[in-house]
Amino acid sequence: NYIKFNLKKLSPTVVSKTKRELSKISFEGVSETGLEFLQRSEVDIAINANFFYPCCEERPEPKDLLGLVISEGNIISSPYEIKDEPCGKDCGKFSFIINFDKTMDILSALDLKDLSNIQTAVSGSHMLVNKSKVIKIKGAFSTERHPRTVIGIDKKSESLILVVFDGRQPGYSSGVTFEEASKWLIKLGAHKALNLDGGGSSIMAIKDQFGKAKAFNSPSSLRLNGNHLGFRFL
Repeated sequence: NYIKFNLKKLSPTVVSKTKRELSKISFEGVSETGLEFLQRSEVDIAINANFFYPCCEERPEPKDLLGLVISEGNIISSPYEIKDEPCGKDCGKFSFIINFDKTMDILSALDLKDLSNIQTAVSGSHMLVNKSKVIKIKGAFSTERHPRTVIGIDKKSESLILVVFDGRQPGYSSGVTFEEASKWLIKLGAHKALNLDGGGSSIMAIKDQFGKAKAFNSPSSLRLNGNHLGFRFL
């Protein structure tokens, strides 16, 4: 399941606000499903974004978002810090950013020197594609098949590629490895690609013809995620 569009030509409003602004908690977000986020934020497309902690109660609760999150120029979650959960030392290690001039990039946390030009940012664990080449990643986290959410950008940093791979559904889909996901992103034109939270978190939500939220993919669960990334087209 994928959606690809030219960010500069379509110039959508990009939303990554969490439900933190609705509460008085010190955490960075309050969990909600992708369908709830899409409806609340009045966006047309939404995908899940950062890994988060703790996981995974079936009720709204405060969440610590792992890695950088910026919404409308406001820092919601600070850059990468080493955490033990849920993906070892890699959670939030790379960030997808949209600058105020609508240019995009995927960068290591070490390369995020100046945050003042960033309008929107979400973070994930591993860069899967760089310079249109598969990045080899070792370990069970990368070689086992799971549902995955991946975001990619083209060589000109103009087109955005949102991909959700279904999985954990016998007879339909078992998911993908990092390498399998990388090859699909390259086929779709990705010059760079970033792995976001996956598994039961993976969802692509869209607004249907009646203005209601629906899942564009077949999620393995409707997990309450820490945050999402949404796009509103005029």
